[in-house]
Formats: sequence, structure tokens, C-alpha cells
Amino acid sequence: MSPLPTGRIDDGQMRTCHFADGFAGAMCSLRAQPDTVCAPWTMGRSGRKVERRMLPNTEAMTEKERVKAERTAILDSILTRAADRLGDLREPVMQHYYRRFPEALALFEEHGLNNRQKLEGEMIESVLYCIMSWIENPAEVAIVLFSTVPHHGDTLKVPVRCFTGLIDTAIDQIAATLPPEASAEAALLAEIRDSLRKETADAADYYHLT
Repeated sequence: MSPLPTGRIDDGQMRTCHFADGFAGAMCSLRAQPDTVCAPWTMGRSGRKVERRMLPNTEAMTEKERVKAERTAILDSILTRAADRLGDLREPVMQHYYRRFPEALALFEEHGLNNRQKLEGEMIESVLYCIMSWIENPAEVAIVLFSTVPHHGDTLKVPVRCFTGLIDTAIDQIAATLPPEASAEAALLAEIRDSLRKETADAADYYHLT
């Protein structure tokens, strides 16, 4: 996926996610909701401060908003744990990815323009953006995938299986940090995986990509 633009929320403050070293630079363009409070965290080995999202005041929420807030809190827990345990996500993800899709290494070398590691980091950031934004704004993520899938398939000649494979591999690495008893977290992560797979497949089918 191509690097994604950042955005500003209603109070004009940029919200940038820094999930340890390997998550650094993943951007959230999530809009603030009414009656919200900002929740800064210190995450990962780098100890960077995170202002990942605006946490809603549950007393002023509808039932639908409350459910979304609960799902958002579960996702935050997943990503916080992954940041603390994995640190630099790029290295473990790309190692597993190249083992599963060895043909992808040549594509990263070609399109990385002598800086493959930089491109790898940008791709991981884009995957994290889709994961982090799915609950808050699935329509936006669907639009992103609908444009990036044909760009990678038609222009960059990246097979759909390699495109989807990077998303799967990143989620696999995050899921590996879940404790056995974290059934709600595992279920949510599986739901996000299935949703991103479906949006990618729909885009590929529409543009007749393989």
C-alpha cells in the first residue's frame, strides 16, 4: 500500500501514532467525537508518548457509540501489547513475509529504489493505518484499498496474493502476542483481518486483478 496522508481533528491538533520503533510514523486521521478526552500513553521500548485516539466519555454515548468505544478499547489493548512485546514490527513481519512470499523480495528491491527498508517501513505503516482505522471509519479504509489494490496490481505488478499476504503477516505477528485467554481480542483481530481481506478481494475482482 502507498503511504497514507495524515489528517487533523476538529481541534486542529495532529494525532500521530508512535508504536515503539517499528510502529513509528503510522498516522491516524481520526476525527474527534463530542465529549471526548485525550489519553496519552507511553508505549514500547522507545518510551514515546502516544496520542493514539480520543477516548469518548461513555456517559454521553448512545448504545451504538458505546459498542464502538468498547471495540476501540479492545483494539487499543491489542496494539499496546504488540508494541511492548515486538518493538520494531518491520523486522519480524518482513522476515515471515519473505519466507511466505519469496517473490515479494524482488518487488521490494525494485520499487524500493536502493532503500528497501524504507519502503518496508512505509508499507507496514499503511497496514497499521488500515487496522487502526477499521473500527472508527471502515468506509475510509475501503476507499483506500479500492485505490491502492489496482495501483499495486496494474502499475507496480504486485500480485494480489502478495498484497493481501503482507496484511495477513502483520496481523499474524500482532495476534501472536495475544495471551490464550484473550478471546475477545482474538475475535476482533480475526474480524478485522476478514474485513480487510474482503475489501482487497472486492477491489481485485472489480479490476480483474490476480
